[in-house]
Amino acid sequence: MDQRQFVDALKAQTAEAAAEDTLRQWELPSGRLRSQGQVEQANWVAGLSELDRRMVKALVAETAQATLFGVLCVLDGARRIDASDDAHFELTRVEAGKPTLLARSDFGAPVLLHELLQCPQWVESRH
Repeated sequence: MDQRQFVDALKAQTAEAAAEDTLRQWELPSGRLRSQGQVEQANWVAGLSELDRRMVKALVAETAQATLFGVLCVLDGARRIDASDDAHFELTRVEAGKPTLLARSDFGAPVLLHELLQCPQWVESRH
């Protein structure tokens, strides 16, 4: 798995899955003991027009993508969460004993992960 494959897998299994799960819970909350908040959210979503539902879905998806983008920025070193100047993060995948550096917060990886994240709504808005 290279950096591109890692980012694509993260996007599918985290950001896209989180957005879908959130929307599914809003439309039909799971569980027998639903909170008052879950019930209110479900009722609110049910009362939205089709256009408003599409807008909410787009906002949820964009928020999930932005969260993943921020995490990748931390792994790359583009955003700092640690004030220490001599510390950095490294993300390495090991397969069959062979390590592959995926991210390094001192910019030591070959490509920055956050630059590989393809977010269609961000690309469209830049043109």
